[in-house]
Amino acid sequence: MILTLLGLAWGACGSDLPAPTDTQSVVWISPLGKKASAGRSLRVIPMSALREAAGNGPMSVGRMLQLIGERKHARNPKRPWKVTVFEASSGALCRPVEGADPTEFVAGLPVCKAGQSGSNRRSTGCGTTVDRASGRDGVVLFRARWRDLAPQGFCVLPADRFAAELAKR
Repeated sequence: MILTLLGLAWGACGSDLPAPTDTQSVVWISPLGKKASAGRSLRVIPMSALREAAGNGPMSVGRMLQLIGERKHARNPKRPWKVTVFEASSGALCRPVEGADPTEFVAGLPVCKAGQSGSNRRSTGCGTTVDRASGRDGVVLFRARWRDLAPQGFCVLPADRFAAELAKR
């Protein structure tokens, strides 16, 4: 019975998530000063998804935060944000899919463990963010632990510089 309900919950999500490449650039977008401990699970977004979204219209920090579910309005925030860019192997990533069994794979990635997947105002629970401008799916979302991402190296940029670079492409 429980497995049937879990299957129905995942079935409501759809199956249009893209399969990940072996290695890809992902970003963790957070307020300046926010830190992550080694075992903490981070919400990371594929760089390719943000580039694609920037191709659909102007990308400001406010719009980028709105797209990933962090802000309701597209105006730029008063406090500064940062973007941490990682090169991530697919083995470091999991899909935050609510109601799916953590032993199964969804579109080529394992489902995140309990407590890492739940939907809230920032995510759908189906492996995507919530675009708070429209209330629809935003961009693909993964979770990964800092200790799995950091050994390959990372780069930290001010969010306004990152958004300006996205807009140029």
